[in-house]
Amino acid sequence: MGLFQRGSPEERFWEWFEELGPLQDGRREFVISADGIRDHFPAVRRLVAAAPALPDWIIIPFRPPKSLDCVLDFGGHRLGSEDIWFTAEPDGGRVGLSLFIRGLTEDNRQTLGGAGFILLDNALGGFAAETQVGFIQWRPLPEDPAGQGLRPLKEIRDVFDLVKH
Repeated sequence: MGLFQRGSPEERFWEWFEELGPLQDGRREFVISADGIRDHFPAVRRLVAAAPALPDWIIIPFRPPKSLDCVLDFGGHRLGSEDIWFTAEPDGGRVGLSLFIRGLTEDNRQTLGGAGFILLDNALGGFAAETQVGFIQWRPLPEDPAGQGLRPLKEIRDVFDLVKH
């Protein structure tokens, strides 16, 4: 198994990993996430750098952007990307966001804000959400968001440089 052999923790991990189960369609993706904790980014990079050549696997550092064609059931509320609009502005080398959420009130701010952050993370991916987003403000969605200069969440990727890291 190799767990007690010498080598770095990253090398021992990859020795163990090579033994994992059957493949589907010839390949698998393995996403290594820092789970939004910036202090863990160096560990993610070290682990990916230490990966051996695994022809049946695609090793992906950090959660990549995902489809926004989903609806979250979160704390008794349903929220989809069409329920969130935004404005963006410079914030000290990052992008500050005001996110406007349909149905947001003081009573549900924490719940809908949490769901909104999950959708934002899906839109941008874990790395960009942690390194390129500055401030985030949560606000109620006005009746005519386009008329007030807001953009739908599905357009947020246009504001960010989503390069692979």
